[in-house]
Amino acid sequence: MRRDEVDRTETAEVTLLRVFVGDSEIERRAFCLKDKISLGRDPYTDIMLEDPAVSRLHLVIQREDSNLVLYDRSSNGTLVNGKLIKRCILRSRDVISAGQFTVIVEIHPDSKTSLYDQARREGMPLDEEPTISWAKGTPRMSPAESPKPPA
Repeated sequence: MRRDEVDRTETAEVTLLRVFVGDSEIERRAFCLKDKISLGRDPYTDIMLEDPAVSRLHLVIQREDSNLVLYDRSSNGTLVNGKLIKRCILRSRDVISAGQFTVIVEIHPDSKTSLYDQARREGMPLDEEPTISWAKGTPRMSPAESPKPPA
């Protein structure tokens, strides 16, 4: 792997949906790089909202370019920040209301760089790379072979 490939970090957005009934948070779900998130009464939606006022497929949040767009698919309506909407570009901390449920949207940048890439950048030895003692001829020991501390 070339050094410039290791240093380049890509970011993605993680969408965290926090679901409340009244003041009680009942669910917290994170979605990363997913094209579509569905909410509704149907058990096959990504987030199930059990309430007769919620449609089976109440709303859909989908990624369009760099935006998260909410589409209301319900017969009873969806509120975003207190306004009745049919389509809305979501921002972090927006509040969605559907039936008795309140859903708070949080959008967080997240690095797709793995911990292995970070460790490699910091010069730490990895499982697939020789350690200093191994490079000097000392054999590696498995956890079962390693000496046990005195009891």
